[in-house]
Amino acid sequence: MKKIETNISYSGISLDEVKTQVRVTHDFDDSFLSGLCNTSYHVVEDYINAHVAMTDVEEVATSFCGQYYEVVEANILSGFTITVSGTPVEYQVLEQDKYSTCLKLSSSLSDVTLNVAYTAGFASLPLPIKQAILVKTHDLYEDRSGYNTGLQRTGLFEKLLNKTVSKYS
Repeated sequence: MKKIETNISYSGISLDEVKTQVRVTHDFDDSFLSGLCNTSYHVVEDYINAHVAMTDVEEVATSFCGQYYEVVEANILSGFTITVSGTPVEYQVLEQDKYSTCLKLSSSLSDVTLNVAYTAGFASLPLPIKQAILVKTHDLYEDRSGYNTGLQRTGLFEKLLNKTVSKYS
């Protein structure tokens, strides 16, 4: 199975919010700070094992056989579009838990390429996740040399996300 992610939206945090967090007033590092913030989204996603940024996801299962398909994604924002060779396939959601969603297709398929599309992430960032992204962006900016010189580890990033981790892990 191949997973293709497109239209990733990092719109939950403005550059002004990032600059306030890192206490920067000049414009010299704007693109650098935006990149660090985007990286921080990915760090949070890895930590909680779920999409945070709104992302269009397409799973492509080649040589698919059967009537059941499991989407392993903890934070699905929109419904599914399922197709075989561009033709829509009807389905029903059998079971959904904090880890995955089990889909039952309208009929059993044999040796086809199945495309399952959905949107994952948050339409609006929960405050602890937003704060964790800002904290991580600050940490990355302060340690841009890569040597972690003089930074005191507070565990704030982890404390902000621990309840979220228990939801998705």
